[in-house]
Amino acid sequence: MSTDPTEKQFTIEYGFKASRRRIWEAWTDPSVAALWWHPHEVIVKDGSLRIDLREGGTYAYTMVAPDGTEYPTVGTYTRIVEPELLQFTWGADTASPTADAVDENPPLITVELSESTEGTCHMRFHVQGVADDRGSEHGMYDGWVEAFEELSATLTA
Repeated sequence: MSTDPTEKQFTIEYGFKASRRRIWEAWTDPSVAALWWHPHEVIVKDGSLRIDLREGGTYAYTMVAPDGTEYPTVGTYTRIVEPELLQFTWGADTASPTADAVDENPPLITVELSESTEGTCHMRFHVQGVADDRGSEHGMYDGWVEAFEELSATLTA
């Protein structure tokens, strides 16, 4: 990982009132991921989420906005250390007819999970290839924060 401060990147730290194992499953079980892999007021299209959890494996899903706009998303797992680390690319499904542009260099996301002695999970979510765009309309930073809020709500439901 580069330490160049001019590189486009950001990190979100988030704590969950759940075990690391439960958060790992939330990232890797399609039936759970479908409940939270989206910002507020957006949903994951029924039946669109698939996960091939292995290094070199892929995942794909389609988010649907309230106005019906679809956002097909795909990525490839580059590193997996169960239950503490997931690394994957994340970007638009360029094969989709609704894709806006080709993602030649998709962002690389690293999710690190650690468990406290109280059974809570701390997550470090680091994105390389996208600037910290918090506060911008449809920004990646805020979208992921909302997704983590969705996950927290899912865990308490």
